[in-house]
Amino acid sequence: MTKALLFAVVCSAIAGTAHAQSQGSPYRESGVATCTAPGTSIEFHMDGSGSARVIRSSTNYDGFRKAASVKSWKAMRVEKDGMKLIVFDNGKNSRIMNVAGSQKAMGFLADGGVSDMLCQILVQAQ
Repeated sequence: MTKALLFAVVCSAIAGTAHAQSQGSPYRESGVATCTAPGTSIEFHMDGSGSARVIRSSTNYDGFRKAASVKSWKAMRVEKDGMKLIVFDNGKNSRIMNVAGSQKAMGFLADGGVSDMLCQILVQAQ
């Protein structure tokens, strides 16, 4: 199974779980994350305590517009089947899941939309 397919299966399994918010630990790094898909960009400020705030968004897709209208998201570290993910969850059935240490991500939206994404996560140096 290729890594991309494994990533899609893992993300789909986590996204479909009703308790995805409680499956991880808070993401404890502060910084900025920018996640993009064609026609869409969502920028988060991560506070280092497991919260991420939408500070800028633009999109031509209503599903992302609705997801980004929730300004306070949770930022979590999740490990599933040996894969480490950074998950942004708006608490309204929309999530962006990034493979930790890469820019590969997927967005899962409340309206059923799914999109490959790129996420650049920049954290403060300790």
